[in-house]
Amino acid sequence: MSDAEPHISRGQVSLLGWRYELKNAADYEQGATVSVTEAERAIEEASQLVKTIAILVGSS
Repeated sequence: MSDAEPHISRGQVSLLGWRYELKNAADYEQGATVSVTEAERAIEEASQLVKTIAILVGSS
């Protein structure tokens, strides 16, 4: 696979865990905070992942 072909990167996969931890902290941990910057980053990265998946599903 070339770099030009759409693919889910290792970075995207590893960030799934980080985003899940943010979600859990926001949902369940008393006193835990998620900054606006962290939330914006998580939303942007999730958006990019969804776009990549849509391309992959559409190209199969």
